Amino acid sequence: MKLKIAAKISILAIFCVLATSIGLFFTSKYYTDIAFDTVSQENIFSSKSVVENYISGLKDKFLQAGTLIASNTSVMDAVERNDGALLRSLIVQAMKDTGAHFVTVSDHNGVVIARSHSEKKGDSVMNQVNVAKALAGEANVGIEPGTVVKFSLRSGCPVTHDGKIVGVVTVGISLSDFDFVDVIKSFTGLETTVFEMDTRLTTTIVKDGKRVVGTRMDNPKVIDTVLSKGETFFSTNVILGNSFQAAYWPIKDPNGKISGMFFVGKPLNVIESAKRNVSLAILLMTSVLALAMICLSWFIVRGITRPLHAMIFMLKDIAEGDGDLTKRLNDTSGTETQELAELFNKFVSQVHAIIREVTTNAMQMNSSSDDLLSLAGSLNKTSDTMDGKSHAVAAAVEQMSSNMNTVASAMEEFSINIGTVASSTEEMSSTVSEISMNAGKAREITGLAVESAGNASYRVNDLGEAAREINKVTETITAISSQTNLLALNATIEAARAGEAGRGFAVVANEIKELAQQTARATEDIRAKIQAIQGATGTAVSEIQQITNVINDVNSIVTAIAAAVEEQSVTTREITQNLAQASSGIQEINENVTQADSVVRDVAKDVTDVSSMAGTISANAGDVLGSSTKLSAVSATLSSLVKKFRI
Repeated sequence: MKLKIAAKISILAIFCVLATSIGLFFTSKYYTDIAFDTVSQENIFSSKSVVENYISGLKDKFLQAGTLIASNTSVMDAVERNDGALLRSLIVQAMKDTGAHFVTVSDHNGVVIARSHSEKKGDSVMNQVNVAKALAGEANVGIEPGTVVKFSLRSGCPVTHDGKIVGVVTVGISLSDFDFVDVIKSFTGLETTVFEMDTRLTTTIVKDGKRVVGTRMDNPKVIDTVLSKGETFFSTNVILGNSFQAAYWPIKDPNGKISGMFFVGKPLNVIESAKRNVSLAILLMTSVLALAMICLSWFIVRGITRPLHAMIFMLKDIAEGDGDLTKRLNDTSGTETQELAELFNKFVSQVHAIIREVTTNAMQMNSSSDDLLSLAGSLNKTSDTMDGKSHAVAAAVEQMSSNMNTVASAMEEFSINIGTVASSTEEMSSTVSEISMNAGKAREITGLAVESAGNASYRVNDLGEAAREINKVTETITAISSQTNLLALNATIEAARAGEAGRGFAVVANEIKELAQQTARATEDIRAKIQAIQGATGTAVSEIQQITNVINDVNSIVTAIAAAVEEQSVTTREITQNLAQASSGIQEINENVTQADSVVRDVAKDVTDVSSMAGTISANAGDVLGSSTKLSAVSATLSSLVKKFRI
C-alpha cells in the first residue's frame, strides 16, 4: 500500500514526538532520581555539620557560662564557706539566665555542695571527667554520663579563691531529654537520635504512637564503624523495619573516649514519594508537550499538502477532465509551496498561450486544407474529361488548343494555391517549433525549482548547525551552575561553622544553591528543546527532498509534451514535402500543356501520346487529392486535440 506524503510526514512526526517524549521522560526520571539521592545525601551530610555546629555552639556557650559563674565573687565565697543554700539560690538563677538544664557546684574533693535541678547533695562526682580536669586547673567541656542527669553536654570550670582551686562549677544540658532531639529536628527536618553506646537514649522516631527509647542498634556494621572505629557512617539503614538515609557519628567525652553516637536521617518513603510526584509531573509535562507537538506537526503537514493537493487536482483536471487552462493556484503561505505554486501558474500560463496559438493556426490550416481539397477535386474531374475527349482531338484541334490554354491558366492558379498552402504549412511548422522551444524553457524553470529546493535544504542544515552551537553554550552554562552549586554548598558549611552569626549567610548560600539547581534544570530543558529542533530540522530536509521529487515529476511531464510537439513537427514537415511534390507535378503539367499547344497541328498523329499524358495527369490529380485528404485529416485531428483544452 502506497502512503501519501501527508501520511508519511504525519507518521514520521508522531514517531519522532513519541520517541522524544518517551526519551525525555525516562531521561528526566533517571536524572531526577539521581538528583534526589544526591540532594538527600548532601542534606544528610550538611545536616550532620549543622548538628555538630549546633553542639559546638552549645559547648562554647556553656563553657563561657561556667567560666562566668565560677568567676562570680559570691559563688567563690559561698564555695569557700561551703554555703549550699546560698549557692543553690545563685545557680538556680544562673540556670534560668543561661538556658542550661542544670548547674552543679562541687568542692575541691569533688563532693557536690549544691545542684540547681535537685535537692541532692553530698555525693561525689569526682569520677566525672569535667570535674577531674577542672580540679586540675583546666576549664573543659564535653559529653559524658552523670549521676542525676544520665547523659549530658557539660562544662567544668574551676572556682578559685585566693589563688587556690576550691571547687568546680558544672553547667550543661541533658541529651536524654526529648527537647534536645526535637529542637534539632525542627531546624533540620530530619529524625534525630542520641545513643548511649548502642542504646537509644532519646529519639524523635515514633512507632505505635511511642518514641522508641531504650531500643538498641541492630546493625553490626554501624556499631563497628562508629563505636569501634570512631568513624562516620553514611548510608541507608533499616531502623525498626523502616529504611532511612542515615548518618551516624561518635560522641566522645573530654578525654576522647567514645561514649555514644548521634543519628540524623530521613525516611526513604518520603524520598520515594517525592520521586513519584516528580515523575508524575514529568509524565504530565511530556504528555502535554507531545500533544502540542503533534498538533503543531498536523498544522505544518496541512500547510505543505494543501497546495500540493490543489496542484494535483489541476493537473488531473487538465489530463482527464475538460482541460481548463484558465484556473490558477492561490497560495499565500509565504513558504516554498507558494513559490512552487507561482512557478506552476507561470507554466500553465505559458501552456495556455501555446495552446491558444496552436488553436488559431489549426483553424487557418483547416481552412487552407478545405481549399486545397476543393482544387484537387476540380483537377481530378478536369483530367477525367480531358481523357474522354482525347479521341476527338483530331477533329477539334483548334478547340483543343483553346482547352489547353484554359488548362494552363487553371494549372497556374492551382500552382498559386499550392504555394499558399505551403506557406501556411511553413507557418504551422514555425509555430510547432516555438511550442518545442517553450517546452524547453519549462524544463529550465523546473530545474531552477529543484535548485531552489536544494538551497532551502542547505539553509535548514545551517539551522541544525546553529542548534548544535547553542547546545555547546548550554553545556557551558551547566558546568557553571554545577560550580556555583558546589560553591554554595561550601558556603553553607562555612556558615554552619560560624554558628549563630553565620545563619543568615547560610540562608543566602542555600538560595544561591537552589538558583544554581534551577539554572541546571532550565539548561537541561533548553538542551532537550534544541534536540527536538534538530530532529525537526532532519524532517524538514526530508520534506524538501519530497518536494524536489514532485518538481522532477512535473519536469517529466513537460518533457513528454515536448516529445509530442516534436512528433507534430515531423508530421508538418511531411505535409510540406507532399505539397512540394504536388507543386512539381503541376509544373510538369504546365510544361506538357505548353508542348501540346506548340504541336497542336500534329495532335492528330499523336493522339495516343496525348491519351497517355491525360492518364498521367489523372494519376497526379489523384495524388493531389489524396495528399489534400491527409492534410484535412491532420487539420481535423489537431483541432480535436486543442478542443480538449478550455482557453
